[in-house]
Amino acid sequence: MFIKKTRSKNKTYYSIVETYREEGKVKHRVILKLGDAEDEKTIEDLALKMLKAVKSGYTVENLDELEELSRVNWGVSEVYKVLWERFEMDEILNIAWKGRSFSFNARHAVFMMLLDRVSSPCSKLKTFERQANRLGQKTIPLQHLYRSLDLLADAKEEIEKSLFLKNRTLFNMTVDVVFYDVTTFYFESHTADELKEFGFSKDHKNNEVQVVMGLLMDAEGRPVGFDLYPGNTYEGKTVQKTISKLKKRFEIGKLIWVSDRGLCAAENLLALKEAGYEYIVGARLKNMTKAIQKEALDVESYQTVKKEGETPVFRYKILENLGERIVCTWSLKRASKDKKDRERLVQKAEAYIQSPSKLSSKRGVRKYIKTTNKVQGLDADKITGDAIWDGIYGIRTNNMTMTQEEIQEAYHQLWRIEECFRVLKTNLQTRPIFHFTQKRIKGHFVLCFMAFLLERTLEIILQKEKVDYSVDKIRQSLNALQLSVLQLGEHTKLVAAKPDLLAKSICKILKITKPKGLSRNVV
Repeated sequence: MFIKKTRSKNKTYYSIVETYREEGKVKHRVILKLGDAEDEKTIEDLALKMLKAVKSGYTVENLDELEELSRVNWGVSEVYKVLWERFEMDEILNIAWKGRSFSFNARHAVFMMLLDRVSSPCSKLKTFERQANRLGQKTIPLQHLYRSLDLLADAKEEIEKSLFLKNRTLFNMTVDVVFYDVTTFYFESHTADELKEFGFSKDHKNNEVQVVMGLLMDAEGRPVGFDLYPGNTYEGKTVQKTISKLKKRFEIGKLIWVSDRGLCAAENLLALKEAGYEYIVGARLKNMTKAIQKEALDVESYQTVKKEGETPVFRYKILENLGERIVCTWSLKRASKDKKDRERLVQKAEAYIQSPSKLSSKRGVRKYIKTTNKVQGLDADKITGDAIWDGIYGIRTNNMTMTQEEIQEAYHQLWRIEECFRVLKTNLQTRPIFHFTQKRIKGHFVLCFMAFLLERTLEIILQKEKVDYSVDKIRQSLNALQLSVLQLGEHTKLVAAKPDLLAKSICKILKITKPKGLSRNVV
């Protein structure tokens, strides 16, 4: 922040200008206009009130000496300090680390790393280097950051359970529905070990090692717990461990489990039943009995619930089979998408047949190709067989009381857990992962889990107060709550940048006041 002089028509105009970045470019915006050179008294009065450091005899020309020494953020630390204290995070960590011997303040180190996760994610080295960018931040040695990750890894289960129980206390959280899904996190490395392994990558990075993460989420989008598995683990194999966690560690006796059809192997559904849980999962209709397939394909027998003119756009049918209900749905929109997806794969197959070497690595390219007498061609039967399923989707459940609408609504909430993974991978930048020991990797994920829980908690608190903004927008507003350290002659003063409406709302809801000793004219 600085005083800017602008000359126009033999006059000099003075204004207070703030520097900011937008789309990678440095820009300026006027915070306060001070007037022109013919109105020096007004200029001096405003400057005096703003800086509280100018003696009465100071002339307007001396304003050119104003210098910004540094800039620090106060918004992120103040907001997340409130959330940290609401969760009683210091106490949670003290209990989790009870009996461990270390001679530094690991709680402060974890909090500092968490602040960088929710504001501008970076490596632990970068976090160490930019400590001075936060108001009141005490210097923490780099090795203390790394050692704190080890402590987080060792106490992962205790921290996870304590946060779950604290959520119940703070928000009267009733976990009657949980959502579960699996994703992968890759490393920019080709060196495998017991955890980092090559496997099927959901990020299409099959030439790099990865870890598999299974994540539980409640109905409001808060993370409940997670586990890491070697990168070559089949996602369906993660389910039973997670069921055991819910039953034993979290002591949840009754709930509805919701997951995609890739996780609904028969042994997993049996484990859910034995745990006393209900489930709503995607159904692989093509793999079911001939009788069920015949019923599912008889779209004309479906009940039509939505039309556009005389054209049905959504239909459904509920089948009962061995203590389960199978909700079969057909939609015009899905039928159109299925057809386009199939036509695109057929085009890929035709191109591959003409030139195999160029397209050998393309996903799905061989789905509609068959080889007869060493000659490759399109598999017409496969294409026709898939076409009859256009628009049809199945959901299976052992809940016998929910309506079709309730079952579909619960299942369609799976987009929330996909959003969780997006936030972890993009906003919190869980990757790239700069650690290579298993303990550091695990500690890094525990830190990201904690950061995500607090970030989502803030989002939910604001939504309940009718302040509904994206995580990205919330982050931008908090990052903009900055202080400029200004020097004019022998005097130094803190001046706050003007907060936007969202930042003001956040501070009001959380009862946060700006730091003391600031000039009042700019805020």
